[in-house]
Amino acid sequence: MIELWLYGDLRRHAVEGSVPLKLPLAEGATIGEVLRRLDLAPEEISHIFLNGKLLFSRSSMATWLGYVEEKERMAQGFNPIEVTLRPGDRLGIFPRNMGMLVV
Repeated sequence: MIELWLYGDLRRHAVEGSVPLKLPLAEGATIGEVLRRLDLAPEEISHIFLNGKLLFSRSSMATWLGYVEEKERMAQGFNPIEVTLRPGDRLGIFPRNMGMLVV
């Protein structure tokens, strides 16, 4: 099971707007599978945080602002959608229209 935090207008994908969502996942499930389950297109996302660390940002400024980056799991490849989730992970997803608020 993971904890999913959806921010801004992405909360429309949560049941009754409740956040965080507790999502049971099969072993080896990826971030992409979570997005598909919620009918959330990757194009809608500006930032993804995994366990409080920046996993993905559409802004090149994020790394210059001192965000701690999730590098361990990115060793799997450069596509954050393919990152495998583990039980107990906390996943935070911000919409594109909030990109500058995070940066």
